[in-house]
Amino acid sequence: MAERKRFDASLGGPLRHRVTGGLIVAVLLTVFLSFSSWRSARRAEQDAYWVSHTYEVMATIQLASRHVIEAETSARAFALTGQEPLLVHYQTARKTIYQDEDALRHLTADNLSQQRRLEVLEPQVRTALEFADSIIAKYRQLGPYPGGNDALEIERVIDAVRATTRDMHAEEIRLLSQRTQRATAGQRLTRIIAVAGVFLEVGLWVLAFLVVIREIDVNARVRAQLDTVNTELEQRVEQQTLMLQCVLDSMGEGLIAADPEGHFLIWNDSATKLMGREGSDLPTEQWTPHYKVFLPDGITPYPPDRLPLVRALHGESVQVELMIENPERANGVFLEVTARPLKGNLGGGVAVLRDITERKAAEREVQALNQNLEARVIERTAEMKAANKELEAFTYSEIGR
Repeated sequence: MAERKRFDASLGGPLRHRVTGGLIVAVLLTVFLSFSSWRSARRAEQDAYWVSHTYEVMATIQLASRHVIEAETSARAFALTGQEPLLVHYQTARKTIYQDEDALRHLTADNLSQQRRLEVLEPQVRTALEFADSIIAKYRQLGPYPGGNDALEIERVIDAVRATTRDMHAEEIRLLSQRTQRATAGQRLTRIIAVAGVFLEVGLWVLAFLVVIREIDVNARVRAQLDTVNTELEQRVEQQTLMLQCVLDSMGEGLIAADPEGHFLIWNDSATKLMGREGSDLPTEQWTPHYKVFLPDGITPYPPDRLPLVRALHGESVQVELMIENPERANGVFLEVTARPLKGNLGGGVAVLRDITERKAAEREVQALNQNLEARVIERTAEMKAANKELEAFTYSEIGR
C-alpha cells in the first residue's frame, strides 16, 4: 500500500506541477486577452466617435456657407423690392450664421489648423454681413434701387467665404479618411485578438489533454484514471466550445465561415440579424436570390461569382459594400463585408459583416445637403442675372429718352 502511495505520488507530483503551470499560463493569457479586448473596444468606440464628429463638422461648415449666401441674397433682394419678409429672412440667416460660427469653434477646438481657418473665415463673414447691412441702409435712405455696382462686390465677398469653407471642408475630408481607416484597423485588430484568444485557449486545452494522456498511460491503474480525466476534459472542452459560441453570438459584427464546398461552418446570431435569415445549405450560385443580395444601388442583384465569401473560397481577400433585402428592415441593410480565405488544411473562407446603414444614410444626407445648396446657389444666381438684365433694360430705356 505504501509503495502504491509512493507510486501515485511519483506520478501525481509532476502532473500537478504541469497542470498548475498550465493553469497559471491560462489565467495570465485570459487576463491579457481580456485587457486587450477591452482596450480594443474602447479604441473602437473612440474611433467611431471621431468619424461621427467629422461628419458633424462637415455638415456645419456647409450650413454656415449656405447661411452666408442666403443672407447676402436676402439683403440684395430686399434692396431691389423692399419686401419686408425678405428682411425677416435676412435677420434669421444672420442670427443663424453666428450660431454656426460658435458651433464650428466648439467642434474644431482640438484642431489648430481649422481654428486658424476660422480666424480667417470670421472676418470674411463679418465683411459679408457689413456689406449686406450697407445694402439695407441704402434702401432705407434711397428707397428701392438696382445696385448694379454692388453685384461684383457681393460676388467677391461670397467667393472669399466659399474659398475658406472649401478649405475647411477639404481638411475634414482628409481627417474622415484617416479616422475611417483607423476605425477599420481597430475593428480588424479586435477580431484578430478574439480569434487568436479562441485558438490559444483551445490549444492550451489540447496541450493539457496530451500531457494528461502521456502521464497517465504508464500502467493499468493510470489508464483507469485516464477515463475519468478524459470525461472531465471532454466536458471542459464542450464548455469552452459553448463560451466560444457565446463570443460569436455576442459579436456586433456578423461572422460567417464556410468550407471549400460552400457549406457553412459558422453563422452567428449577428449574421442572422443582419441577413434577416438563417444560413441554408445551398449551392453558392443560389446565394444571391436566396439571401436577397444586391449591389450598393439596391436594385442590381449581386453577381453570384463575385460575392465576397465566394471569392474568399477561391483564395481572394476582398472588402466590398452591398445591400441585403432584410424582411425585418423596411429599407434593407447596407453591409461592409470583409472576406478572407481560411489558411491551413481546412481551407474555405470567412466573412465579417458590419452594418453601415447609418453611415450610408449620413452620406446620402450630406449629398442631399450639397445638392440643395448648389440648387439654391444656381437659383439665386439666376435671380441676380434676371435682376441685372432688368436693370440694364431700364438703363437703356432711360438713356433712349
